[in-house]
Amino acid sequence: MLGIFALTLRESGTLLVSLGELLPGTTVQLGSLALPFTLFAAVGVINAFNLIDGMDGLAGSVGLCVLSGHLLVANLIGATEWVPLLEVVIAATAAFLCFNLRVPGRSRARMFLGDAGSLALGFVMLWIAVDLTQRPSGAPPMVMAWLLALPMLDTVPPIVTGK
Repeated sequence: MLGIFALTLRESGTLLVSLGELLPGTTVQLGSLALPFTLFAAVGVINAFNLIDGMDGLAGSVGLCVLSGHLLVANLIGATEWVPLLEVVIAATAAFLCFNLRVPGRSRARMFLGDAGSLALGFVMLWIAVDLTQRPSGAPPMVMAWLLALPMLDTVPPIVTGK
């Protein structure tokens, strides 16, 4: 499965070839490590969204925030080809959250993301983030790193965080 994903990434050209300017005046280019690094990042982001799906609405709420950030970045850098897809995914996520909302008379959620939903949400966010950062006039990669920070930091083991 990972081999098919790697082939898809390579053939589509959706690779993290640059991490941008991490230090002032220093741009980090990945070169031949672009495919393995992209696979590592993809598995990390997609799995992070799967792991935060433990509470009702958490993955959807975080996803809604991240997708809204993607929409803002896409509009700011002129990547208007992503706007319709982002609007549809944002609307679908908001509708999901409405069905998951606790209101008087409804003590349980009606719908759950499950593995398929959370993995798909993570995949869409990763794919768009990579594309928005790797185009010539794209967003700095650290912008997307900050947008995806909450789910990524949630996967860090407690021993690393000291809690």
